[in-house]
Amino acid sequence: MSSEFNIQKIHSELSILIVDDEENLLLALETILLTNGVQKIKTLSNPKELTKVIESEHYHIVLLDENMGSTHGSDLISSIICHSPATQVIMLTAENSVNLVVKCMQSGAADYLTKPVNETRLIAAIINAGKKVTMVDEFQRIKSYLTGKELEHPDDFNNILTESDNVINLFKYIESVSKTPLPILLLGETGAGKEVFAKSIHNSSKQKGDFVAFNAAGVDDHFFSDTLFGHIKGSFTNASKDRPGLLKKAKGGSIFIDEIGDLQATSQIKLLRLLQEKEYFPLGSDQAEFCDAKIICATNKNLEEEVKAGNFREDLYYRLNSHTIKIPPLRDRLQDLEILVSHFINKHQINKNKNVLFPKQLIPILSHYKFPGNVRELEMMVADAVAMVKGNTISLEPFLSKIEIIKNSNKKELTSSEDNQSIEDFPSLKEIEKSHIQKAMKIAENNQSLASRLLGITRQTLNKKLK
Repeated sequence: MSSEFNIQKIHSELSILIVDDEENLLLALETILLTNGVQKIKTLSNPKELTKVIESEHYHIVLLDENMGSTHGSDLISSIICHSPATQVIMLTAENSVNLVVKCMQSGAADYLTKPVNETRLIAAIINAGKKVTMVDEFQRIKSYLTGKELEHPDDFNNILTESDNVINLFKYIESVSKTPLPILLLGETGAGKEVFAKSIHNSSKQKGDFVAFNAAGVDDHFFSDTLFGHIKGSFTNASKDRPGLLKKAKGGSIFIDEIGDLQATSQIKLLRLLQEKEYFPLGSDQAEFCDAKIICATNKNLEEEVKAGNFREDLYYRLNSHTIKIPPLRDRLQDLEILVSHFINKHQINKNKNVLFPKQLIPILSHYKFPGNVRELEMMVADAVAMVKGNTISLEPFLSKIEIIKNSNKKELTSSEDNQSIEDFPSLKEIEKSHIQKAMKIAENNQSLASRLLGITRQTLNKKLK
């Protein structure tokens, strides 16, 4: 039998019912399935008992013979699907009739095999039916989670602080897809927390092994292959001993490959094979090793644009795109600013017994900043402010010196009017100044000292302009 179809390619959790009135064929089919990794198999030689069996237990796949004495399998397809809509029916028959094929497919059969059954063709049909089962199960699971109000395991997401409904909906989606065998692709800007989300996916997947991370930014193909796959002794100069790769360390766990948008073309091919075949070759070895790790990939690039530009393989993109999670930037989850600032203050203060606070003007100020570095940038800002704290309250100065609110505000004001604006609507300098002062006062919550700092003028000048 071809190595293309092996035990690693058939999900061991698939349950299969074989219905045929020939005992010898039942035994032969059962043997083929057992040797290819299928563990949950039931055989039935009396088709008249099929309805009772289907009603008493769910089967993912039914192998159904057409000619069983006075009973025709094609007449039973509708009944099977009626009792179990997700079940995939594969027809077996010695009759190679176009009319029969059409009848079976119209009744809802997933595939049609002629006798004598070719083993490779049978395994391929089961693999395809198994994929359909997975898709149906995932759809129902996703629908259930997204329409529900509560997370099943909220502790899996304790490392992500949020009050954002959008982020909580991502948690629900993660719970629905984390246990599937398909890869998960994380998309998000630099600093948005892709690795933190990857760890939550690992937690939710309930994989018993370790979470292992690998950043592929700027690495060449040799480094990528050696780090991920490992090597055997003598495979290249200085390979003085065997070295296990990160996939070996992630056995039974999860492997997180960050910045896949930077991968070289040869590395992309190897990643594609890993996703398709669930196996890899250590450098210098001709013995494939099986990968049972949950594969999570991430990038801050627009992969669709990279595909169009010829920088990223289209087949790899579609292979990765089974489950895609877009992590929102911090500017789209501003309601989380307060809990994040509090968390980072507590994380970075040296004296944990000291209750360090932040001024009330801080959150309104940060709410008008775009955070190109996202959560990571916010943490560095808070860490800097905590390092310089004198009393019990951090200063606004470290934040104001970094975020250049004046430039951002001016840029937005200057671009608010279109070039073809009519002369009747064209604002005067006095009107622009008044609008700008009002905005600064709003951000500063009417604190004139802070507003004057934002405007780049003295407090006395601001006071005069407000009169």
